[in-house]
This record gives sequence, C-alpha cells and structure tokens, in this order.
Amino acid sequence: MPLLYVSHKITSPDPTLQAKNLEGAGLWADRFFRQGFTCYGPWNVREAPPYATPEEAWDHAMAQCLPLVDLCEALFLCPGWESSRGCRDEMNRAMNAGKPVFFTIEQVLEWKERAA
Repeated sequence: MPLLYVSHKITSPDPTLQAKNLEGAGLWADRFFRQGFTCYGPWNVREAPPYATPEEAWDHAMAQCLPLVDLCEALFLCPGWESSRGCRDEMNRAMNAGKPVFFTIEQVLEWKERAA
C-alpha cells in the first residue's frame, strides 16, 4: 500500500470548527484508504497539553506532522489548504524532499496506477 500524507487545515480558534476540520481530514483519509492507500495526517498526532498557548499547540502538532510527511511517499492537499500555514509547511517539506504533491483525487490515483 502506498503511504500518503493527507494535509488538511485543522487549527481554528473555534474548538467546534477545529473538531470539524479534524473530522474532515479523517474523511479524506478514509476515501484514500478505500482506494488502497495507507494514510497519515493530523489525526495521528497527540494534542498539546491544555496549558499550551495556541502557538505552542501549533508547534507541538507540526513537530509531529512534519516527520510523518517525511515517512510518506506523497502528499495530498485537501481543499482549503491555501489558508493553512500548516498545510503550506507540509507541502514545502514534501516538495523539498522531491515527493509528489497532489491537489485532486484523480492525480493521486493516476500516480498510484503509474507506480503499480
């Protein structure tokens, strides 16, 4: 199974929206899992301690997400990624490592087909 990092906007000052973003990331990963991928993403990381500032919490998450990008063979950017600093950092990490970065499901599936 190809390893795919699913990059999705998570952070929000509104805890309800942040939970919805995290759920959305998981739903994208499930789509790819059903297509034969093993997926990593922000749902794999531990939350920061409750006393962390928002910036400390973000740093805590990214310290875990970026190494997961390194483990994966490719990165998929979910819709809305443009407004996420974390997604941009994950994209840059993948691109700097020479990994393919995808913006549509079709692109990911074509890449998987070519690699088979």
